[in-house]
Amino acid sequence: MKKELITKLDPKSPVSEVFRSFRTNIQYMSKSGNTQSMVFTSTMQGEGKSWVVANLAITFAQAGKNVIIVDADMRRPRQHNIFSIDLYPGLSNYLSGVTSRGADKDITVKDCIQPTEIDNLFIIPAGNIPPNPSELLTSPKTKELLEDLSKIFDVIIFDCAPCLLVTDAAVISRIVDSTILVASVKKTKIDELKDAKRQIEAIGGKVAGVVLNRIEMSAKKYEYKYYYASSNGSSKQGTRHKESHSADEEKEQDKKTEEIMEQIKKYNKKKK
Repeated sequence: MKKELITKLDPKSPVSEVFRSFRTNIQYMSKSGNTQSMVFTSTMQGEGKSWVVANLAITFAQAGKNVIIVDADMRRPRQHNIFSIDLYPGLSNYLSGVTSRGADKDITVKDCIQPTEIDNLFIIPAGNIPPNPSELLTSPKTKELLEDLSKIFDVIIFDCAPCLLVTDAAVISRIVDSTILVASVKKTKIDELKDAKRQIEAIGGKVAGVVLNRIEMSAKKYEYKYYYASSNGSSKQGTRHKESHSADEEKEQDKKTEEIMEQIKKYNKKKK
């Protein structure tokens, strides 16, 4: 397992606490108990969006949610490397109907889902690198993909290419619940963030907020800031409480997981 997955390898670290707090904030954004779908993007390459997506997804899975990451960065995909899974079949194969074996119009969403070492966490990798990612994402099949995944998963996270370089993230932002921008300290420019926000909102996307990545902070400073936030009630002690689920909710989640695993078993058998 890659060292990047800190929320799995070191769940008690200050960084893991921050991701759990982030997860809680996202959960409060939801107006209903339905599936939450979101896009993560950045202004430019190298701002850490894929790392943020991977670790946030793990915290949702640790809370008992069935989670899927869709690696929609079909130009420079990273999730298959982070989780050590196969690159294809994946998103590009599903959208184009073309696999490494040639045209395959019968390929389904579930054919592209792969399990990870993390319980409750699954991934659709980017697939074979296509010459036309933006055109593929504008296909009606992208919306069909989201609809199909919503029947199985509680949380759907799209890891998209930087939105100031290409239009991929903007295309998907129209059909998901929210879009989150990842910025990097001393690298991302505020004007670029404003441009990204305007670009996404101009076509009907909803920007929920910005994640500021690569902040240098000692453990001592972190503990003080966490205590200060909690004492004022602003964090609602979201990183301290244990997630609770009713028996019916747990039963439903188990059922969903069984369905997912059955599909993946078929996929792995076909692959062999």
